[in-house]
Amino acid sequence: MKPSLLTFALAATFCLTLVSAQSRHSSRNAACSSAASTFNLGDGAPEIGVLYCGAPAGARNTGELRAYGSVSVASNNVNLVVTGIPANSVGFFIVGEVRAFVPNPAQSQGDLCVGGRIGRFNGPGQIMNSGAGGFYNLQLDLNQFPMNPWRAVTAGETWCFQSWYRMPLPPVLDNSDSDFTNAIEIAFL
Repeated sequence: MKPSLLTFALAATFCLTLVSAQSRHSSRNAACSSAASTFNLGDGAPEIGVLYCGAPAGARNTGELRAYGSVSVASNNVNLVVTGIPANSVGFFIVGEVRAFVPNPAQSQGDLCVGGRIGRFNGPGQIMNSGAGGFYNLQLDLNQFPMNPWRAVTAGETWCFQSWYRMPLPPVLDNSDSDFTNAIEIAFL
C-alpha cells in the first residue's frame, strides 16, 4: 500500500515548508528557529496516478515524481511533487498526451518518457528551484494546460507528466548536467 503522507526530517537552521496539496500555491522557503523541522508531501491528500519510466535499480540517483490530490477535473486539485534531486537544481514540469521513451535526449542522464504533443509548465512561478532540501512542487491549474493552444483538461482524458531539471555545476557522472524524474500518468474523471 502506498503511503498518502510522506514525512522527512530536515536538520538545519532553516525550515522548508511544502504547502498543502489543497492550497493553490507552490512551494516556499521560510525561516525557522528550530534545529530540525519536518515537511509533509501531499499533506494527507491521496496519491494519484500511475508511476512509470523509473531509473533501473542502481543506475543513478534520480529524482522521484509523485502526484497528490484528485483525478476529478471539477476539483481542479493536482499537486506534482519532485523529491530526491540535488540541492539547488532548477527544473520544470512537462506534460504529454501519451507515454513515450526517448533515451538520453540532448545527452541528459535521464530518459524522456512523455510523448505526443508536449507542453512545458515554464510560465511565471513555474520554473522551480529545489533549494537546500532537493525538492519542489507545482499545484496544477487544470483550466490552463500549456499546450499549443492553451487548453483545459476534460474528463476522460489521460495525461502524462514528468520533470526535467538541471543540476548545479560542476556536471556529474558523464558530463551531462540535466536529468529527468520518473513519469506519472493520470486519467482524469
